Amino acid sequence: MRGMFARLFGRAEPALAVAHPRDAAALATLHAASFNRGWSEQEFEHLLTDRSVVADVVIVPDSTTGLAKLAYVVDLGGNVYRVDIGTAAPRAWTITKIASLGCDTVSTCVANRKFMFAPDILENGSGYILLVGSGDREKPRFYSSPSVTNSVANYFFMLEDQPGDSTWLSSETGNCGTAVLCLDSLLGIPTASTPSATALASKKGWYLGLQSAEQVVTSAITIFGKVTFSTHQPSAPQPGACTSDLGTARVYNIWYKNASTVNNTNNRYEVLPPIGLPPSPVAGMVTLDDGHSIPFCIGCSKDSPLEVTEPEVPPGTVPSQPKTRVYWYIQR
Repeated sequence: MRGMFARLFGRAEPALAVAHPRDAAALATLHAASFNRGWSEQEFEHLLTDRSVVADVVIVPDSTTGLAKLAYVVDLGGNVYRVDIGTAAPRAWTITKIASLGCDTVSTCVANRKFMFAPDILENGSGYILLVGSGDREKPRFYSSPSVTNSVANYFFMLEDQPGDSTWLSSETGNCGTAVLCLDSLLGIPTASTPSATALASKKGWYLGLQSAEQVVTSAITIFGKVTFSTHQPSAPQPGACTSDLGTARVYNIWYKNASTVNNTNNRYEVLPPIGLPPSPVAGMVTLDDGHSIPFCIGCSKDSPLEVTEPEVPPGTVPSQPKTRVYWYIQR
């Protein structure tokens, strides 16, 4: 099923998201100033995605001007796209599918992986690193009979993108059959062992295996190189049981480069209390009464997804306020 979704792109001016009634998949965006410029919704109809989009669009600003430079978006077919914005008018924006990860190959499959949360974006020299997990938070239950949802092998992905390299995607044609990243472009990490630097260098990212029926049900956030996200694994129903079972929720804390554990245990994850589906982690800076500012994370602790913890600051690092989104403002 394809559906058009209006998404919000923030630039230097207030933006307005507009719903689109037609049955097609696209990223339709309108700046508030576009009404004065005479831009119509048709300006954005060329920004097509293969499947519907429910995740937020992540904006990458220009480091000099602070204006929108690129955007990344994921869809319910397990695809990842890059939107090149630059300084052009919307009709000149281009969208490129950079990864097809919904199936084991780039072909379609009956039960595909879904991306329901926006990727976390890290700068990586002249390129970017995208961190995103697949799952279907809308259907977290385990059914006694085989189901489409629980037949999907979900993963957590780290993808590298080099927008300035014209061969970055085309060089994957031999692996994937077309110019996109696919599972064969990435290093699979199916076990608890940490992959070697040599193995990682030969690929354009990695994907971390999860347990049977386990799926990523939150967005990811990266703090000082540590990536945090949570998963849920439903429990099989027991005949005659009179009590509910909320399944197993886990919080992962791993290093973004190689998925190694950074939670002071031998596992990449720790089991959360029986809470059902955890919320997405958030982070920021808080100023204490003495004027001292420290970083915080809500959702990084195994004790509770609502527990506030203070991330460890690496020596020589000066914490700064993380990225924030501005949706609109009213000027009086």
